[in-house]
Amino acid sequence: MNSELQALFVARLKEEMKNRDDMSINALARALKSKVGYASLNRILAGKQDPTLTKVWHIAEALGMPVWSLLVLDDQVEQVVIRPPVKKPLQTNVVKMPNMYPKLFDKRPNGTRITQRARKPPKRG
Repeated sequence: MNSELQALFVARLKEEMKNRDDMSINALARALKSKVGYASLNRILAGKQDPTLTKVWHIAEALGMPVWSLLVLDDQVEQVVIRPPVKKPLQTNVVKMPNMYPKLFDKRPNGTRITQRARKPPKRG
């Protein structure tokens, strides 16, 4: 890790620990469950040791945050909200289908009704 990135990581880690009710190095070491030791954390925070990517990963995981958030400044992050696409209502074209069944009631032009019975299909066989 280069010195600028290491300094940024240490600054972000200290800031995050401060935001969590002044979390101590001991509390962070306990949260890491011996993945990164107290002495190693102390050297990293003092700037005397370069953290490996694995250690950065374990620290971020113990804090419950993504790794990248420990490696960038807040003003370098552009928040982007991704929403699911808006579903448009289905548009259907109403098509009148021809009536395939015989009409049971039919009106004559003079208004009188004639009734028809639906024909049964002929029996085969």
